[in-house]
Amino acid sequence: MNAEILHFRRANKNLSLIVADLNLRQKGMQKEIEAQNKILEENSNYMKSFENDLSECYQVKDDFKKLKKAMLKLYNKYVQNETKRESNVDLQKEFINQRSYLETCVKSLKDKFEKNMEVHHQDNLRIMKENVDLIREINDLKRDKKIQLDEKKAQAMKKDKEAKQQLEALKKDSENLKNRITELKNQIMEQQRINDTLKARPNSGVRLPPI
Repeated sequence: MNAEILHFRRANKNLSLIVADLNLRQKGMQKEIEAQNKILEENSNYMKSFENDLSECYQVKDDFKKLKKAMLKLYNKYVQNETKRESNVDLQKEFINQRSYLETCVKSLKDKFEKNMEVHHQDNLRIMKENVDLIREINDLKRDKKIQLDEKKAQAMKKDKEAKQQLEALKKDSENLKNRITELKNQIMEQQRINDTLKARPNSGVRLPPI
């Protein structure tokens, strides 16, 4: 039983570590998502700005000087900053790779968690069955103990009854013996009285014929 308790404690501790790890990874993914949302918002604003600047170029397409100036502005604003934009694209790719890795880790941890839960469930069923068997065995032992106690009580009551009967018989015999002794004493005293009476009589002088 103690081994099972230790097993469940270890299992619960492992599950707690898995949940804590998942929470940390979730927080990390949330931060990455927020960062990527910010990048997407910046890219969207970048594209809108490019569309607006391109629209301005289109409006001065008939004026060569203004068109040249607008195109130079586009070049300085977007082509010169292409390195930064490529860096953002690389960051987005890195985010996609990390997200894929985290999703794989989450799936692996989820599978491990479900496997541990299944083992935990099976252990619970086994322990419940063992507890039922143990309770049944305890009830059988209690019933056997009660039967034994009842038998011992009945035997003790029987012995007490027999002892009381024997005691009554002994008392009765003792009373009979006392009465018999009293009777014998009375007979002895009566015989003694007769003997004393005979001794006290004078001799008549009459001799009995010999036998």
